[in-house]
Order: sequence, then structure tokens, then C-alpha cells
Amino acid sequence: MQPQNDFPKIVDEPTGIVTILERQGRFGAVLVTTYKLGCENLLSDSELRDLKLRGLL
Repeated sequence: MQPQNDFPKIVDEPTGIVTILERQGRFGAVLVTTYKLGCENLLSDSELRDLKLRGLL
């Protein structure tokens, strides 16, 4: 059995991009993991920029 985590997960259905907020620091720094559903590769800079422009991050 794999351990469960309580990190908020957002799945953007149109793009298949998964975003997980893993930790928010004391000074507002945020650790975010993003990847495409079904893939292990992290997002490119342009894909990440698109998510920010759409208000998902």
C-alpha cells in the first residue's frame, strides 16, 4: 500500500495537466509540482506560463 498525501491536487481536464501544491513556506514561497496526466515529465516553461496566464497557478 502506498502512503496517501493531503496535498491539494488540481487537474486541468482540457490539457491533462496536473498541479500539486506541496508546501507553502513562511515567507510565501510555494513548492509546486506540475506534470501531464499519464506522463512523468515535468512541464515546459511555456506550459507553466500558460497555466499562470489562465489563473490556475
